[in-house]
Amino acid sequence: MLETITRSNAEIARHVEVPSSCPFVIVAVAPCRSGTTAQLRVFAEAGAQAHYQPFKAILREMEQGRDLDFRIPEGDDQTIFIKETVGPYNKPQSTLDPIAILLEAGFPIEKVRLIPMLRQPLATFSSWIKVNDAVRKYFNGAIPVEDLLENLITSYKTVDEIRQRAINAGIPTTTFVQEALRDNSPRQVVQSLLTASGLRFSPTSVKGWRNLVPMGEPGSNIVFHPIGTEPKKDEGSQVIHQILLHSDGLQYISKEDREIDVLTAEQAGQLANAGLYEHYEKFRKAAQADLGVGICQSTEYQGFMRRKSQALKGG
Repeated sequence: MLETITRSNAEIARHVEVPSSCPFVIVAVAPCRSGTTAQLRVFAEAGAQAHYQPFKAILREMEQGRDLDFRIPEGDDQTIFIKETVGPYNKPQSTLDPIAILLEAGFPIEKVRLIPMLRQPLATFSSWIKVNDAVRKYFNGAIPVEDLLENLITSYKTVDEIRQRAINAGIPTTTFVQEALRDNSPRQVVQSLLTASGLRFSPTSVKGWRNLVPMGEPGSNIVFHPIGTEPKKDEGSQVIHQILLHSDGLQYISKEDREIDVLTAEQAGQLANAGLYEHYEKFRKAAQADLGVGICQSTEYQGFMRRKSQALKGG
């Protein structure tokens, strides 16, 4: 498994400190904007200390010429949850592999669990474009849309490969797609996900979030890792996570047609031709089996192309 580790992942691993007494670590990994941040609440309320992207935080600091270390909490009788996202701005971000990083750092493989996640490709890409626009306004580092598209393709491939390598290595793996929340009750989905992860379900994992301590504050059981302190970044983060920050519970956030339709037919075709829907379909079927729920096949691409065709006829 480690023979595939990239240089950037190996460099990140050197900044990860593994304790002598290791907890169980559940890693959720997905392309950015796939619903992973909400899972921090889910797992924190189930008793796992939840960490927001410690490995990507290390990578981003490295990209700025700074150092950041992450010490995995000690305790062989506890469980921690790490959520990481792949992409969107360059190849190291788009090939981020948290499992390879953990193992390269010396973390015992028998204490690792994986939750690979996907969301429908066009919804994901339109969300990437929205975030890229926010980055252009509040941060530095927005990139051309064509580069963003290539990084999305790479990110889907990366998450698929992480999943397959984990399965081959015998790492317990529970596959998840965001649309499981669309087609089933969040409670049912979360109960299955937590059971598969060895955790107990808590009602506050799915509702009552407005009464909880804000994420990242003491008492929330959620840990954010620094990625800079400029005031504009806090404002930008509010824009990126605005729906989650005002939500009272776990829910499926659907993309309106008008949001997806900012994409062009050519962009949608590139994503389809690159095999992203094949990756998604593989995950959808695995998620049905792993979670014991029904998830409808994606009709996103067909609906998008139909609307584009109708718009052309109407014009």
